[in-house]
Amino acid sequence: MLNFYAEINIEGNFDAFTGTQIDQIEKYAAQKVRVAVKASTPVSDRKTTGTAKKSWTPVKKVEGGHSFGSNLPYMASLLSGSVPGKRPWPWARRRTRVWRGKIYSSQSPGGMLVTSKADEIAQKAVSEKIEALIK
Repeated sequence: MLNFYAEINIEGNFDAFTGTQIDQIEKYAAQKVRVAVKASTPVSDRKTTGTAKKSWTPVKKVEGGHSFGSNLPYMASLLSGSVPGKRPWPWARRRTRVWRGKIYSSQSPGGMLVTSKADEIAQKAVSEKIEALIK
């Protein structure tokens, strides 16, 4: 069971495409976002095991789209920040930053989806895949 997952939702007019083609578009966008999120996943200074980066699951089809995730309990905090006074980061320290009332890893200020520019990447991936399907 995943403690955190990223859901990729794509909106637009896809009337000209078959269900299989829409599935291909969604999967392609989700894979591109996964690569970007994985690249923006912070790495510990003390341990270079890459546990967090390695924990991302492959993109899989779920009801209503595609998703990927991680089973690490702290991954949600890396994505969306920690509330001050609560675990895992009750206050900002040397390797964390405060932004918009939450505490984030200094390697991914604003969270991994903000750092990776997930929305922009998904939209670009959708355009790329649509062009490829039209040709």
